[in-house]
Amino acid sequence: MVFMQWHATNNSTLPSLTIRQVYCWIFDAKNRVVVVSKDGTNWQLPGGKPEQGESLETALIREVYEETGVPLDKVEFNPKLFGYYIVTNDPSYKDEKYIQLRYHIRIKKVLKKLAPGRSNDFEEIKHVKSVTVDELTKIIPWIKKSGEFQELERMGILYES
Repeated sequence: MVFMQWHATNNSTLPSLTIRQVYCWIFDAKNRVVVVSKDGTNWQLPGGKPEQGESLETALIREVYEETGVPLDKVEFNPKLFGYYIVTNDPSYKDEKYIQLRYHIRIKKVLKKLAPGRSNDFEEIKHVKSVTVDELTKIIPWIKKSGEFQELERMGILYES
């Protein structure tokens, strides 16, 4: 069983573990959150794995664009790291401990045209949409109890307008 332990942070001081994944909460001008899915049923935040030699910021820009069509490098790009998970017991990584980063970004326009990018990955994202925070808690039932949701709520980010 994979175990994830949340740690809030507002700086880049992280434990000396490998960063395997970066994910981003993208809020638009109507305070809607962008979510993605491979099957239209199981939803998640956009993000993924940095490629060899890629900076975390570049990985975030690439993953978000591939999964949502949102060109973060062409909008007011100012991602804010607000925490991370230390992940253990993940059989994909031979049970090695690693870090999953969480960023948030607010885009000053309404995101109308969302579409997954093209990829040769057989597990590619096929669905993307923006939802209200309340809708988010319904399509990702565990999210409201997560450390990342609670941290964004504590910071006053979730219900900004």
